[in-house]
Amino acid sequence: MFIKLIMIAVIAVGTIMLFSSEISEYFPNTATSGMDSFKQDVSSAASKILESAEQRVDSSSQTVKTQLSTTTAFEQASDEIGNITGDIRDKLMGFFDASTEFVDQNISATLQSVSGTQTPQS
Repeated sequence: MFIKLIMIAVIAVGTIMLFSSEISEYFPNTATSGMDSFKQDVSSAASKILESAEQRVDSSSQTVKTQLSTTTAFEQASDEIGNITGDIRDKLMGFFDASTEFVDQNISATLQSVSGTQTPQS
């Protein structure tokens, strides 16, 4: 049992030595002055966490604004495409009506004169 405790202590000391720079970065005052410095370290860590969270919230809000502006641009483009499609449809329908009228007036009359029969024109 004593050997296990010694092994745990050696591992703990080795870990502390290995990560000493990270420990002193997050808790720089704890090793020297006790409870007051522990409070300072906790408030320092809390301020770092709050600062990081604030930066993430700011970047998230910027991302949302960018996505909203992209969505708005897509909606405007969709509206423009709908308007253009309507214009094209109207022009094609006008072309269809004009070609139908041309066939009725010219080709039907020509066919009637060739066949020798007369049908009432509208």
